[in-house]
Amino acid sequence: MRIELHTEMEEVIPAKDVPGFKIKRINLGGIELETPVRPLYTGTDIPSRIRKEILSLKDKKRTLLEVNRTIYRDRSYASLERALEWGEDVKEYFKVNEDLARENLAIVLSFSRFPNIALGNSFEELLDYLHAYSRVVFVPHVRFSSKNAKTSLRYSAPEFIKYVEKSLKILSERNAKSLFVPLDINFDKKTRSEVILHYAKNGYTNIWIDLKGQAITPSQIAKLRGTLRVIERAFGRESQQVVIYLANAKKVPRGLTMDIKLTPSDVLGPFVYGDIVGSPWKGIVGFSQEDAESYWEKKGFSSKEEYNLALFKRDASVLDIGTYYYWHPDVVRISDSSLERLREDMLSLGPANRDKAEKVSNAINGTIHLRELGIIKKHVESEGLIASYLSEKEFFKETDEGKGLLQKIISTPKQGASERKTKSLFDFMKK
Repeated sequence: MRIELHTEMEEVIPAKDVPGFKIKRINLGGIELETPVRPLYTGTDIPSRIRKEILSLKDKKRTLLEVNRTIYRDRSYASLERALEWGEDVKEYFKVNEDLARENLAIVLSFSRFPNIALGNSFEELLDYLHAYSRVVFVPHVRFSSKNAKTSLRYSAPEFIKYVEKSLKILSERNAKSLFVPLDINFDKKTRSEVILHYAKNGYTNIWIDLKGQAITPSQIAKLRGTLRVIERAFGRESQQVVIYLANAKKVPRGLTMDIKLTPSDVLGPFVYGDIVGSPWKGIVGFSQEDAESYWEKKGFSSKEEYNLALFKRDASVLDIGTYYYWHPDVVRISDSSLERLREDMLSLGPANRDKAEKVSNAINGTIHLRELGIIKKHVESEGLIASYLSEKEFFKETDEGKGLLQKIISTPKQGASERKTKSLFDFMKK
């Protein structure tokens, strides 16, 4: 059975000097986007008053909204199965509501086990609710590892393909929404090739890659380059039709420093083959019980309160497009009055509500990033070149890390700039 993805590609404009950056005009089940874009996080775990401010932003019409969750704890599986069995509290579990379901929402789910096995007869209900609350539908991912772990599973390509096909069969019934199939950033070469070849044979050109809370480093760039090379070989001429959604990239380094500026990770996504770069995810972290009384001292902080404040400032940091650094939220001022108000609301949440503040920060940064991408797309349309623009940013200009990453994402420019005249895309920057 041929699965209809409900996606149309209208135009592709590549950058000459950054081969991973391509402007694609696409239609996702009636949602018209000009990629690359960055979705905004809008889950109901954000306070409702602040969420309404996010939903009032004009920029949200140019992108997707996103809610992401990773399910790996036994009690999480039990509570999800219970909610599905009784048809209650499912939207609370997804962090969505009826209002969000009317928006351009994508729910990105990752599991540590095959949900069709872990949830049994409730699996179909999971996909039914996922379809109901999403405008763009993602087949839930099963996280892969070379050995079974708490948050991932060792499996073969045929097992994964069988699961994806079962999911697609259920989701494609009476469906008019775009469908995305999953791919794991940590697939070994054999598994990756088998899965991508299956996608190519069946025309599954919408692919979402789970970065699993990892930063976009030279190692991850190498993996993405390899993945895109396999996609191009497998899809052939159809590779231009492929839409890549990078999900769960790490926003900033997990460590803590006394510096108020933090190096970026997720902002690199559009330059390394991400047509759509999802809301960042910090991964799954924790500390052992034996360290519970002194873990902040081991991190070099004098008290638990000082440590929690440092965590709050790191996770709620705000992107500065002038430097491409993330800055502590209390030292940043945003010229856009709506985003400035959101920043102040985020600060008012304080360290006790760090997780909520982090989600608000993701929405603020998504908007800033979306506007910056608008500027970059104008450079591509007018000159075909963007490396010189990026190289003026402090992160790429003054740090060895930034210089190295810039070299990883650019190629030698072709002689002569494009004669394409600048088109009016949209005015991202507000006075």
